[in-house]
Amino acid sequence: PPGMAPPGMAPPGMAPPGMASLPPPPPHQQAPQQAISLEEKTKRWAKLQKKRYSHKKMNVFSAPQKEQMPPDFLRKILQDHGDMSSKRYQTEKRLYVGALKYVPHALYKLLENIPMPWESYKEVPVLFHVTGAISFVDRVPKVIEPLYMAQWGTAWLLMRREKRDRRHFKRMRFPAFDDEEPPLDYAEHLLTVEPPEAVQLDLSEDNQYELLQDWFYDNQPLSDIRQDKEHPLADHVYVNGASYKEWRLSTSIMAQLHNLAEPLLNPHTDLNHRYLFDTPYFLTAKALNVAIPGGPKFEPLFRDVEEDEDWNDFNDVSKIIIRKPIRTEYKIAFPHVYNSRPRKVRLAPYHFVPSSYAGNDEEEEEDLMAFESYPSRLNPIMPVNIKGWTPDHVDEFDEEEYDMPLVGQADDNDEDLWGSAVGSSGGTEWEPDEECIAGVQPLLADLPLSTHLTASGIALYWAPEPFSQRSGRTRRTMDIPLIAHWFRDRVSRDLNYPVKVRVSYQKLLKAWVLN
Repeated sequence: PPGMAPPGMAPPGMAPPGMASLPPPPPHQQAPQQAISLEEKTKRWAKLQKKRYSHKKMNVFSAPQKEQMPPDFLRKILQDHGDMSSKRYQTEKRLYVGALKYVPHALYKLLENIPMPWESYKEVPVLFHVTGAISFVDRVPKVIEPLYMAQWGTAWLLMRREKRDRRHFKRMRFPAFDDEEPPLDYAEHLLTVEPPEAVQLDLSEDNQYELLQDWFYDNQPLSDIRQDKEHPLADHVYVNGASYKEWRLSTSIMAQLHNLAEPLLNPHTDLNHRYLFDTPYFLTAKALNVAIPGGPKFEPLFRDVEEDEDWNDFNDVSKIIIRKPIRTEYKIAFPHVYNSRPRKVRLAPYHFVPSSYAGNDEEEEEDLMAFESYPSRLNPIMPVNIKGWTPDHVDEFDEEEYDMPLVGQADDNDEDLWGSAVGSSGGTEWEPDEECIAGVQPLLADLPLSTHLTASGIALYWAPEPFSQRSGRTRRTMDIPLIAHWFRDRVSRDLNYPVKVRVSYQKLLKAWVLN
């Protein structure tokens, strides 16, 4: 019935049969909570977030810093390992075989740090293995690019003079040493030998290079310029320090460096001189399997080209029929017009804005300012003496007008020369403009037209990189192209280069395009 327990189940509050009743559990006793300060909460939260978002450091092995050893230590190792046939080195043969794969890098570091012509000797740190298996020059030579190119420009100039004046000139023959010849002992053969004289241009005699005379050939020049704020070059030069990463040079120093590096620089400022002899044209010639005259020759890019049988006006109407033989230059300049199936061709600009810069003469007077000298590259406009000369037919002008001076030949006293000429010809004389009666002067009229830096600034504006910049980052010596433009430009027939030079230029150009 409602309100009674089912059969076999004890009523509420009574234990089932055969089971003792358990006392009710005691009430839960809660410990009194202590108040946590806000500062403690902040520390716990920061610790949790640091543990949650921190980057776990990997267990990377870091070698201890090596101590600098004297040079005699390395010389002794090389001297002991001159003869490797001894039994004491039998156990180290695996080391020498394993070091062979690093020999190209060791040679690269050696060539990278070789002394330049303007350095009589050079001291560098060397990283070596204690068994004498291999050694590396532990230095990356970085230089200020315009300064480095100027140094090579002076070296090139002096070497050309030496080759011109020396009567007995003999080239070095390679290989210099025999394969079986043992290495020379440095302390015995080379240590006591005086190094040869460096190839340096004497800048002290020329006042034109007074800002370069004291530091031009130094090792890492200008690296300590920041330490001496009162140095006279402090206003012209900035180098970040011993790390030698950044540089900034003034216009005066850049102009002097540009003059020294000029023998190695590209004299062409107009981009149109490389028409049909630049990267897009070479790639187009490679794709069309043709060769630009004087340019590189490549393997065919597409080998599925089949020569069509002869066709005429009647069997094909989709082609342009050209009766004359097509020159290679036409096919490269207009590949979609003069080729049946152009693929992978590169379109290049047809024409660049022509350059009107004529440059400065090398032997011009130093006192002349900009715009006062006349470059010899320009064809001068010669004035013609036309006094006493009268044309056969005088219709529109009177004879008096032919006696007028040329522009630029009038004196400053003849202020109203042209107005009087117009009035004398019967026309209306010029009347002063009422709005311009007040003193009107052009902008910047009180400033000089040019200063002693204007000509240098214009020359640097048109100069190739890095002389068109005033600041930059130092670069490795191996990364600076000194004479790459020699083979990139078309070789002029007037130079009469021998065949071996032209073939060498073609090979260099081919490697440059492929890279």
